[in-house]
Amino acid sequence: MESIESKLYTVKDFCAKQPSWPSESALRALIIGAAWGENKFQSAFKRVGRRVLVDEAEFWLCVEHMQSEPKKIK
Repeated sequence: MESIESKLYTVKDFCAKQPSWPSESALRALIIGAAWGENKFQSAFKRVGRRVLVDEAEFWLCVEHMQSEPKKIK
């Protein structure tokens, strides 16, 4: 994967830049899951007061990391 310079985006701006995935609702679900510790995207989101910013480079690193982990079967 090519190196991406770290930039912070609002949820709407990040989704506008990435039209195929994630949708705004999917990204908000990832943010909530990260806050509750249900996924491994905590490092991709930065909180400034009530605003949540998405670190573009870190977000895609989290996606890559999830692909390299072995799947857990329940």
